[in-house]
Amino acid sequence: MASRVFDHDNFMTVKLIKYYLDSDNTLGNAVQKAREHLQTVKTVHQFLIKISPSLVKADGETLIDLGYFNAEHTKKLYGRLDSDGNPQYEIKQVTE
Repeated sequence: MASRVFDHDNFMTVKLIKYYLDSDNTLGNAVQKAREHLQTVKTVHQFLIKISPSLVKADGETLIDLGYFNAEHTKKLYGRLDSDGNPQYEIKQVTE
């Protein structure tokens, strides 16, 4: 039996198509949704690389520093997950 090697994009495409097929989509819809999903993931990935977020500790919790919130660089946007796993955002004055 011959084995095949798939790159990450192909592997994820196949997994997503299977997921959408299992969710009662037609093959055409499953392929389209898989492509859209992968494009969304790539866009988010590119955004995160550009802003290169860092983790900071504040008030006993871990926050994601999402960068400056305004052009003057006097405020920063932070994100975190609440106890239910929902995203929360906070704008803080830069005190550096």
